[in-house]
Amino acid sequence: MDAQAEVLNQVTEVTDPATWISSNGIKFRLKKVSRMIIADAGRKIKDPKIPVTMNEEKGREEENPNHPDYVAELADTNYRRGMLAVEVYIAMGTEVIERPESISAPESNQWADDLLNFGLEVPQIGKARYVAWLKYYALSDDDLTALTLAAMRYGGATLEADVSQAQAGFRNSDTRPANTRGNAS
Repeated sequence: MDAQAEVLNQVTEVTDPATWISSNGIKFRLKKVSRMIIADAGRKIKDPKIPVTMNEEKGREEENPNHPDYVAELADTNYRRGMLAVEVYIAMGTEVIERPESISAPESNQWADDLLNFGLEVPQIGKARYVAWLKYYALSDDDLTALTLAAMRYGGATLEADVSQAQAGFRNSDTRPANTRGNAS
């Protein structure tokens, strides 16, 4: 392959929206993930029960969604749903297509043994092992976040940061002139 073709090949790889490369050189193919998987998996994690307290003034029991234990349990529930969504996007929305030899493969026990020494569970096979490999060994925190966001965007998820960025591009209603041509009433 001549030098010009090689440069074109590299540019195509980097600009291909279905390809993502980590800072340590792992190359991923991004894949679409059905949002129904995310929704159905999230529904498996049930909301905590809202505590009930007696309202003496009204003479009846009422739900208390502000109870500190409930607020903490709800935050934990939302965290677990969020992490589940992240893990589904990573597991089903990414695939390693190139890996530097210096980085052990997901199937290797080298990286897994290190984690086991610290009391962390490492799945033996499948997508859960792949996710553990990425989270705990193969990627930095920044790379894991970037890969997750890339997989989510590629899969069609709408991210709050994307919405904020789009909103920032709109003209500010405080500085733009009012529409004076039409009848506002």
